[in-house]
Amino acid sequence: MLSGTRIVTCSPSSLNRPKLLLVDDHPANLLVLTKMLQSLDVDLVTTSNGRDALAAVAKEDFAAILLDVQMPEMDGFETARHLRAQPGESPIPIIFITASDRLPTTAHQGYASGAIDFLYKPIDRFLLLCKLNVLLDLYRHRRQLDDASRALLRINQQMKQLLLSVGDGIIGIAENGLVDFINPAACTLLQAGAVDLIGTPVQAATGCVRLNHAAPDSVFATAQLEAESTLRGEIRFRGQQGREFDTEYVLSMVTPPAGGGGASWVFVFRDISERQRAIARLRQLAEHDLLTGLANRAHFDRELARLISDAASRNRTCGLMFIDLDGFKRVNDRLGHACGDDLLTEIGRRLRKRFPPPFLCARLGGDEFGVLLPEGITAAQASDLSDVVINLIQMPHYYGGEPLVVSASIGIALYPEHATAQSLLLRAADLAMYVAKGDRNNRVVFAGPAAN
Repeated sequence: MLSGTRIVTCSPSSLNRPKLLLVDDHPANLLVLTKMLQSLDVDLVTTSNGRDALAAVAKEDFAAILLDVQMPEMDGFETARHLRAQPGESPIPIIFITASDRLPTTAHQGYASGAIDFLYKPIDRFLLLCKLNVLLDLYRHRRQLDDASRALLRINQQMKQLLLSVGDGIIGIAENGLVDFINPAACTLLQAGAVDLIGTPVQAATGCVRLNHAAPDSVFATAQLEAESTLRGEIRFRGQQGREFDTEYVLSMVTPPAGGGGASWVFVFRDISERQRAIARLRQLAEHDLLTGLANRAHFDRELARLISDAASRNRTCGLMFIDLDGFKRVNDRLGHACGDDLLTEIGRRLRKRFPPPFLCARLGGDEFGVLLPEGITAAQASDLSDVVINLIQMPHYYGGEPLVVSASIGIALYPEHATAQSLLLRAADLAMYVAKGDRNNRVVFAGPAAN
């Protein structure tokens, strides 16, 4: 407690209660003022001189100051001038209390030193309370505003920290299409620093190269022209060092307050390259034979359905070839499954190399393979291709220094000559293959007439 300073509580103590500072060198005057103000919900701090008043203001926040004009050493005017010179956003309201005559010069000097009002002794209690109640209301409103401002600042700081630490890339886009905010995650993905990207057009910053096969800047143009509140999709970006990567994004419009200018946008995106690679790996596992890497039966059947549909829509032919290895069981039984797997893998490699797209090679199970013959295939071309298959398969394959030789039986079915329905076309090729296998090795058999 400062020398000559004391606190008088007018009602039960509260940390949030406003404080009034009473400054007068006569203890009797302070006592009178204290009694007058007992009805107020405030804490009263009293001092007997200007120096103690300055020290009290430096330590406490006051709603108002009642300041005697005539005091020794430092009068009220000088004290008020020193109070106004102290740093602070809102000056404390000062009401001068004086017993001097109501001279204009006195009032002018008081207002010039920083006072907002004058009260003359003897003090009118009603008038004093009215003035102080107005000042206390203003003080409470200012405190509420300060609390709200601090809360808003805290929220803004938390949001900023969130934006800076979140793993997704976040870009703020101003009304003119320029980047006005970018978080570290976005900088990392786009291979550039914030200083290099802020203020640049968003298309240039992101290197936007594809949006669902649309124009490079269509996502941003759509938002600007149609004023969509939220857009979602996938888009390909190119980093500032040339790395391209696919992303999924959410573009949200920030609507300005009435009369607050044009809209802006927040663009949130994440790199989905790893997810796409994982999906591709799963699709590879689901659609391909683990041993040979060729398509499996499910993939073969789906592609056959698509091939028949496309050929039918264009009034063209297509077909398939079923291949069964002759002599494979003998190799597998004599030399073991590891040797048999190695032989199947080699045959798969040969077929894949000789029949790239638009052909499709598949392992259908065990020692059976299949080849889809593309649109426009003729019977003569299919026959020539079957000879190629036989030559590929009967080429020796060496395992542990020992040559392994197998042959093939092939059944061929053509659309629409042998069948127009997928199930019947598959059955026709299967029957033709078993006819070939029942006769002699390295034989090719075409399916019989259409059985639709």
